[in-house]
Amino acid sequence: MIGPSLGLRHLVRRAGGTVIAMAAIAACLTPLLVLWGLKTGYVDSLLDVLRRDPTRLEIRLGGDRTLRDTDVAAIRAIAGIGYVEPTTRGLSVRAFVGTADGRGAEEVSLLPSTPGDPLLDTLPPPRDGEAALSAGAARAARVGAGDAMLLRSSRGAGETFAVTLRVIAVLPPERLTGRRLLVAPGLIRELESFVDGYALPGRGIAGRPPGDAVTAWSNARIYAARIEEVAAVTAALEALGHHPEADDADVGFALSLDRAARLLVAVAGAALGAGALMSLWSTLGLNLLPQRRHLALLRLMARRGATSAPMSPPMPSAPVSAGCCWRSPASSALPPASTRCCRARPRMAAPSAGSPSASSPPRRPPPCSRC
Repeated sequence: MIGPSLGLRHLVRRAGGTVIAMAAIAACLTPLLVLWGLKTGYVDSLLDVLRRDPTRLEIRLGGDRTLRDTDVAAIRAIAGIGYVEPTTRGLSVRAFVGTADGRGAEEVSLLPSTPGDPLLDTLPPPRDGEAALSAGAARAARVGAGDAMLLRSSRGAGETFAVTLRVIAVLPPERLTGRRLLVAPGLIRELESFVDGYALPGRGIAGRPPGDAVTAWSNARIYAARIEEVAAVTAALEALGHHPEADDADVGFALSLDRAARLLVAVAGAALGAGALMSLWSTLGLNLLPQRRHLALLRLMARRGATSAPMSPPMPSAPVSAGCCWRSPASSALPPASTRCCRARPRMAAPSAGSPSASSPPRRPPPCSRC
């Protein structure tokens, strides 16, 4: 706890410099946090809304044209394609729906649906005898999820194609607009064969031999895998000779905004982050500059304490005749505190009257290094 205590005391002693340094670092980081919040709060939210909308992935082919199986395979081979399902011409995918007892006759459009349909999200695709309705079609037919309804179409003189379907789901308007039904592709092929005058033995409907029918498509349901791929898929379809249409204006704007926000955050983050680091480094340097002597002294003390070993001072073998710090042989085993200093000894006795040095004053021994 000594280190944190000393650090806290130092900060309190130099509170002004610390507050200024913290303010400088906050001034560098605040714009960066504002830019990051703008990107994650607005731009990313806008992209999330577009990604959750499957209609933004749709690419429509203008008009009806003949599509062979090879054409459909070429479309499926485009990079960035998420879902492709060929459809028949517009006339054959129109029918009338009503309640199971035959009441009501509301015109609807049929769309083929298979596994992976982005409009169904996590719902399973409809099988034979099932259908997923848009909210508009469900209101018109007065049915809901789990109800049965009657789908009908007619040709020539009183010939009618009728089939009972079970409603497996009612899709919200943001997924499926208008009066539309998602059904199994086999039902649409049967309806097209019926309109063209071919026989449907499984339905008990007579007509031309079904073997004479030529397999061809007039359009296709095309969806990109991601909103970032819509523009590339549209360009690839144009290169194949099609006339694609996509609602990519909002998607392009959102993606451009996201790229600009990423670049701005990266550049500003690098500059402001460097400024914050410089401010922190300068603050630490200024705070440690007055303490360099103390730190050097502490390092020196730590180095000497780690490398030195305890040693006893040298002991003279006999008393020094000149008189200085001395030890008697009997006191050689005593601790260093028994050392007698020259200044602690009494003055020497005065010489007798007949001696040659009678006129000289008594002298003390020369001082030792300790004195």
